Amino acid sequence: MRDVDRRILGMARRQHGLIRRRQALALGLTPDAIRHRTGTGAWAPVYRSVYRMAAVEITWHQRVLAACFAADGLASHRTAAVLWGLGSVRPGRPEITIPRQRRIKTPDIRVHQSTQAESFGRRVVDSIPTTGVARTLVDLGAVVRVDQVEEAVDDARRRRLVDWIELHDALVRHARRGRDGVGAFRAVLEERYGDSAVPDSVFNRRVQRLLVDHGLPPPLMEHEIHTADGAFVARLDLAYPERLVADVRAAHRQAKLRPGAAL
Repeated sequence: MRDVDRRILGMARRQHGLIRRRQALALGLTPDAIRHRTGTGAWAPVYRSVYRMAAVEITWHQRVLAACFAADGLASHRTAAVLWGLGSVRPGRPEITIPRQRRIKTPDIRVHQSTQAESFGRRVVDSIPTTGVARTLVDLGAVVRVDQVEEAVDDARRRRLVDWIELHDALVRHARRGRDGVGAFRAVLEERYGDSAVPDSVFNRRVQRLLVDHGLPPPLMEHEIHTADGAFVARLDLAYPERLVADVRAAHRQAKLRPGAAL
């Protein structure tokens, strides 16, 4: 195998089986050689100047990266949320953001345009250029329900991808410019800003929301129980400590009180 082929295959492996025309040329392949590879079926055109190694399986991540390559954009909105693993968003049609002055039209990519390229917070996730976590959470508010934004914020905080200060800064920065999604994002921050406890799961947040929707006050999340001498006993998913009511399954899983221990 020639050195140029080794370099191209190495790059394609790092890019979910994809290669861009300009990358191939920079690595030493000629335009005639590119035409030969596409003509023989060794490379399958995905978009203009974006090719897939024909032997490589098509995956969702590959489709997303191909969309980013095609438009020189960043994975954003729901797609970025999936890449970051935020909330209950599921993979779907690749969703990207590009600068306002750029143009691309293709039915299998959902394209957003923005004049705020400096606030994308570009990151690389699974080899895919992606909007940063805070920007992703703002954008998510434009395309999903408020409760899904809340769950995504919970996930980001649980995994320490962002803190409240970063989230507040993102709100201020984007609210001044009328960014789509700010309304839902603001609603979550107004209700949750400063909460120290983060639910251990999406399920816990949904149960809390269900209780509030039925007229009950919000229960405490991740409430800790200690003995009279301060020893940790258990952490409860949801609790009304003043009424001695809680989801005690977590306590049963985590600890057993010694006989005669005082709470």
